[in-house]
Amino acid sequence: MPGAWPRLLAAAGLALLLGLSPRPASAHATILSSTPRAGETLRTAPGVVVLTFSQRLDIRLSRATVSAPGGQRFDQGSVSSSEIRVPISTNAPGVYQVRWTSVSVADGHTLSGGFRFGVNVSPD
Repeated sequence: MPGAWPRLLAAAGLALLLGLSPRPASAHATILSSTPRAGETLRTAPGVVVLTFSQRLDIRLSRATVSAPGGQRFDQGSVSSSEIRVPISTNAPGVYQVRWTSVSVADGHTLSGGFRFGVNVSPD
């Protein structure tokens, strides 16, 4: 069949293209947003730091801490399927350090990260 070769070549080319195209990797629970934002300068300390993640979190293994100026440390108050909340009971001026570890329910992988924000000072 004279018309079969072009169709066969087109199908083979398509199969090769699909086979070589990137596939989405198993997504980890990465941080989508935070309140306050990384690098933000605030007039007063927030009452709570909220971290929102891209996937459902293993609430037993995911955690966060905030270190205030002067070394006072605050641990998470709650972990839900998509958020970690860390209440802060100080309004000290200075640089605050946020550290988090997320464990995804979907793939079990652990990610860690951190950022800084400032109260009455630039965090840079």
